This record gives sequence, C-alpha cells and structure tokens, in this order.
Amino acid sequence: MSPQKPVESKVAPPYLFGSAAAGIILFWLIGVWFLPERLLILKYFRGYIVAGVVITLFGSYVHEKGSGILRRIGKAFLGIGFGVIGAFFALCFYVAISFTFFK
Repeated sequence: MSPQKPVESKVAPPYLFGSAAAGIILFWLIGVWFLPERLLILKYFRGYIVAGVVITLFGSYVHEKGSGILRRIGKAFLGIGFGVIGAFFALCFYVAISFTFFK
C-alpha cells in the first residue's frame, strides 16, 4: 500500500484576495453604470453584503464537507462570494465619494 497524500482542506489566501480584487475591478468597470439612485442603494444596503456572506458561507461549507468535484464547486462559490464582498467594499467607497463630492 502506498501512502495517500493528505487532502488540502484550506483555500489559498491569494485565490481569495484575487477574487475580492476581481470583484472590486468589475464593480468599477461595469457595476457603476448599472447602479440605481443613491437613496435606493442605501435602502437595500444590507442586502448587498448578505448576498456575499451567504454565498461565501455556502462555498466554505461545500468545500469543507465535499470531496472531488464538490470541493472545486465550493472553491468556486468561495471565489464568487469574495468577489461579491470586494464589490460591496467598492460600493461603500463609491457611496462615500458620491455623498462627499456629488451633492
């Protein structure tokens, strides 16, 4: 019997930070043009972060409990979740700038 190599249970931080950076970049390249009014953004502000947190938690659970293809799907959901969270932080920055400079 040959020893089996251990299964990696963690996702590399550069992958997650890269996903968040991609979310920020996509927000500034595409998302800014599709935003509703500032007051509507503030009305549904919590919903934006809830989407990112739910997707991230789902991806984390699937990645940790799954095996094979499910681990890859979980990793993909983790990346999407971190991308949404990165876009949320870009949205926060955009709202702060717009309220400060564009009244």
